[in-house]
Amino acid sequence: MNRIIRTFQVGIIAALMAGCASVERTAYVTTGGLTTAVELARQAYVQHENTCKCVTQSEHDKVMNYYAQYQQAAQMAQVVITAYKAATVPNQAALTQALSEETTAANNVLVLVESLLPASETTTLKTKLPKVKGVK
Repeated sequence: MNRIIRTFQVGIIAALMAGCASVERTAYVTTGGLTTAVELARQAYVQHENTCKCVTQSEHDKVMNYYAQYQQAAQMAQVVITAYKAATVPNQAALTQALSEETTAANNVLVLVESLLPASETTTLKTKLPKVKGVK
């Protein structure tokens, strides 16, 4: 999963630096793809937690903490995208930084969930992630 997110991050930054036709569209697709990937991971974890009843409180707290950090990064990215779109002189560096931070936070959730799930559930999750729009 780490490779999927790293590929996603490199693609995002390259698209922004190349000045694609719509930087805003790229940013929205990025945020949407990351949110979907994180939600898939969170749902897989919650399902595992409810099924196995073997998750420790500290594991649960760590996943929820990483998830909250992702939510904050996603909200910040949304604010920066909105400001970028409204600006007369858009700040591409701020946009790139916000998306990079969101990607890092998403990666933290995905890697942690992957480390906590049994192999069969990780495999199922990995088959879903490439179908997320924007994730390669």
